[in-house]
Amino acid sequence: MENIQYAIESVLFASGEPIELSTLADALNIDLPRLEFAIDALSNEYDYSKRGIKINRLGNKVQMSTREDYAEFVKNLVRPQTKRPLSSAMLEVLAIVAYKQPITKPMIERIRGLDSAYSIMKLLEMGLVDELGQAEDLPGRPMKYGTSDTFLLQFGLNNLSDLPELSSLPTMEENL
Repeated sequence: MENIQYAIESVLFASGEPIELSTLADALNIDLPRLEFAIDALSNEYDYSKRGIKINRLGNKVQMSTREDYAEFVKNLVRPQTKRPLSSAMLEVLAIVAYKQPITKPMIERIRGLDSAYSIMKLLEMGLVDELGQAEDLPGRPMKYGTSDTFLLQFGLNNLSDLPELSSLPTMEENL
Protein backbone atom coordinates (compact mmCIF):
# COMPACT_ATOMS: atom_id res chain seq x y z
CA MET A 1 0.00 0.00 0.00
CA GLU A 2 2.89 2.36 0.74
CA ASN A 3 4.07 2.36 -2.88
CA ILE A 4 0.58 3.33 -4.05
CA GLN A 5 0.57 6.24 -1.59
CA TYR A 6 3.96 7.39 -2.90
CA ALA A 7 2.68 7.13 -6.47
CA ILE A 8 -0.45 9.15 -5.57
CA GLU A 9 1.72 11.75 -3.86
CA SER A 10 4.00 12.02 -6.92
CA VAL A 11 1.16 12.33 -9.42
CA LEU A 12 -0.75 14.92 -7.35
CA PHE A 13 2.40 16.95 -6.76
CA ALA A 14 3.36 16.93 -10.44
CA SER A 15 -0.15 17.76 -11.62
CA GLY A 16 -0.96 20.76 -9.47
CA GLU A 17 -4.51 20.54 -10.82
CA PRO A 18 -7.46 18.48 -9.55
CA ILE A 19 -7.43 14.95 -10.99
CA GLU A 20 -10.50 12.77 -11.51
CA LEU A 21 -10.40 9.72 -9.22
CA SER A 22 -11.15 7.41 -12.15
CA THR A 23 -8.26 8.91 -14.16
CA LEU A 24 -5.90 8.47 -11.22
CA ALA A 25 -7.06 4.89 -10.65
CA ASP A 26 -6.46 4.10 -14.33
CA ALA A 27 -3.00 5.70 -14.25
CA LEU A 28 -2.04 3.65 -11.17
CA ASN A 29 -3.76 0.52 -12.47
CA ILE A 30 -5.83 0.01 -9.30
CA ASP A 31 -9.56 -0.06 -8.53
CA LEU A 32 -11.41 2.93 -7.06
CA PRO A 33 -11.97 1.48 -3.54
CA ARG A 34 -8.26 0.75 -3.18
CA LEU A 35 -7.38 4.20 -4.51
CA GLU A 36 -9.78 5.93 -2.12
CA PHE A 37 -8.40 3.92 0.81
CA ALA A 38 -4.84 4.94 -0.13
CA ILE A 39 -5.82 8.60 -0.55
CA ASP A 40 -7.55 8.62 2.85
CA ALA A 41 -4.50 6.99 4.49
CA LEU A 42 -2.14 9.51 2.89
CA SER A 43 -4.41 12.41 3.83
CA ASN A 44 -4.63 11.17 7.43
CA GLU A 45 -0.85 10.87 7.57
CA TYR A 46 -0.48 14.48 6.42
CA ASP A 47 -3.08 15.65 8.94
CA TYR A 48 -1.63 13.65 11.84
CA SER A 49 1.90 14.93 11.34
CA LYS A 50 0.68 18.47 10.47
CA ARG A 51 2.67 18.40 7.22
CA GLY A 52 2.89 21.49 5.04
CA ILE A 53 0.66 19.94 2.42
CA LYS A 54 -2.78 18.41 2.42
CA ILE A 55 -5.04 16.54 0.06
CA ASN A 56 -8.28 18.21 -0.98
CA ARG A 57 -11.25 16.14 -2.12
CA LEU A 58 -13.34 18.04 -4.65
CA GLY A 59 -16.28 15.80 -5.36
CA ASN A 60 -14.87 13.09 -7.64
CA LYS A 61 -11.50 14.85 -7.94
CA VAL A 62 -8.47 15.11 -5.69
CA GLN A 63 -5.72 17.72 -5.46
CA MET A 64 -2.66 18.46 -3.33
CA SER A 65 -2.33 21.93 -1.82
CA THR A 66 -0.59 23.91 0.90
CA ARG A 67 -2.02 23.53 4.40
CA GLU A 68 -3.60 26.80 5.57
CA ASP A 69 -1.25 26.97 8.58
CA TYR A 70 1.72 27.42 6.23
CA ALA A 71 0.14 29.44 3.43
CA GLU A 72 1.67 32.68 4.70
CA PHE A 73 5.20 31.32 4.14
CA VAL A 74 4.34 30.38 0.57
CA LYS A 75 2.86 33.84 -0.02
CA ASN A 76 6.15 35.38 1.16
CA LEU A 77 8.04 33.47 -1.50
CA VAL A 78 5.62 33.47 -4.39
CA ARG A 79 4.78 36.76 -6.07
CA PRO A 80 1.50 37.78 -4.48
CA GLN A 81 -1.55 37.75 -6.70
CA THR A 82 -3.77 40.75 -6.45
CA LYS A 83 -6.95 39.57 -4.82
CA ARG A 84 -9.95 41.13 -6.42
CA PRO A 85 -12.89 41.36 -4.09
CA LEU A 86 -16.22 40.16 -5.37
CA SER A 87 -18.74 42.95 -5.91
CA SER A 88 -22.25 42.45 -4.57
CA ALA A 89 -23.46 41.84 -8.15
CA MET A 90 -20.79 39.18 -8.67
CA LEU A 91 -21.70 37.54 -5.35
CA GLU A 92 -25.36 37.47 -6.37
CA VAL A 93 -24.57 35.87 -9.70
CA LEU A 94 -22.16 33.39 -8.09
CA ALA A 95 -24.79 32.36 -5.53
CA ILE A 96 -27.39 31.90 -8.26
CA VAL A 97 -24.99 29.78 -10.32
CA ALA A 98 -23.97 27.71 -7.27
CA TYR A 99 -27.55 26.88 -6.28
CA LYS A 100 -29.20 26.65 -9.72
CA GLN A 101 -26.50 25.16 -11.97
CA PRO A 102 -26.40 24.39 -14.76
CA ILE A 103 -27.94 27.75 -15.57
CA THR A 104 -27.95 30.14 -18.53
CA LYS A 105 -27.41 33.91 -18.58
CA PRO A 106 -31.09 34.62 -19.41
CA MET A 107 -32.15 32.50 -16.43
CA ILE A 108 -29.72 34.36 -14.12
CA GLU A 109 -31.02 37.69 -15.39
CA ARG A 110 -34.64 36.58 -14.88
CA ILE A 111 -33.85 35.76 -11.23
CA ARG A 112 -31.87 38.97 -10.61
CA GLY A 113 -33.95 41.26 -12.78
CA LEU A 114 -30.69 42.85 -13.97
CA ASP A 115 -28.16 42.45 -16.77
CA SER A 116 -25.48 40.00 -15.59
CA ALA A 117 -23.09 39.83 -18.55
CA TYR A 118 -20.27 41.73 -16.81
CA SER A 119 -20.50 39.69 -13.60
CA ILE A 120 -20.51 36.41 -15.51
CA MET A 121 -17.49 37.53 -17.54
CA LYS A 122 -15.57 38.50 -14.40
CA LEU A 123 -16.45 35.25 -12.60
CA LEU A 124 -15.21 33.32 -15.65
CA GLU A 125 -11.95 35.33 -15.63
CA MET A 126 -11.48 34.62 -11.93
CA GLY A 127 -12.05 30.92 -12.55
CA LEU A 128 -14.98 30.69 -10.12
CA VAL A 129 -17.46 29.78 -12.87
CA ASP A 130 -17.04 27.45 -15.86
CA GLU A 131 -18.85 27.23 -19.18
CA LEU A 132 -20.62 23.87 -19.32
CA GLY A 133 -21.63 23.88 -22.97
CA GLN A 134 -24.69 25.14 -24.76
CA ALA A 135 -28.29 24.48 -23.80
CA GLU A 136 -29.32 22.55 -26.89
CA ASP A 137 -32.98 22.47 -25.82
CA LEU A 138 -33.39 26.28 -25.55
CA PRO A 139 -33.87 28.82 -28.36
CA GLY A 140 -30.58 30.40 -29.38
CA ARG A 141 -28.68 27.64 -27.57
CA PRO A 142 -27.39 29.89 -24.73
CA MET A 143 -24.27 28.92 -22.79
CA LYS A 144 -24.78 27.02 -19.52
CA TYR A 145 -22.71 27.93 -16.46
CA GLY A 146 -21.69 26.11 -13.30
CA THR A 147 -19.23 26.57 -10.46
CA SER A 148 -15.62 25.41 -10.84
CA ASP A 149 -13.15 23.50 -8.70
CA THR A 150 -11.60 26.89 -7.87
CA PHE A 151 -14.96 27.92 -6.40
CA LEU A 152 -14.96 24.83 -4.19
CA LEU A 153 -11.39 25.50 -3.03
CA GLN A 154 -11.94 29.22 -2.41
CA PHE A 155 -15.03 28.56 -0.32
CA GLY A 156 -13.63 25.50 1.49
CA LEU A 157 -16.15 23.05 0.05
CA ASN A 158 -15.60 19.42 -0.93
CA ASN A 159 -18.64 19.43 -3.19
CA LEU A 160 -21.82 21.41 -3.79
CA SER A 161 -23.77 19.42 -1.22
CA ASP A 162 -21.66 21.25 1.41
CA LEU A 163 -23.44 24.52 0.53
CA PRO A 164 -25.89 25.62 3.23
CA GLU A 165 -29.53 24.82 2.58
CA LEU A 166 -31.33 27.85 1.15
CA SER A 167 -34.02 27.51 3.83
CA SER A 168 -31.37 27.95 6.55
CA LEU A 169 -30.10 31.26 5.15
CA PRO A 170 -31.50 34.51 6.58
CA THR A 171 -33.98 36.44 4.45
CA MET A 172 -33.68 40.14 3.70
CA GLU A 173 -36.40 40.88 6.25
CA GLU A 174 -34.44 39.06 8.97
CA ASN A 175 -31.34 41.13 8.16
CA LEU A 176 -33.16 44.46 8.59
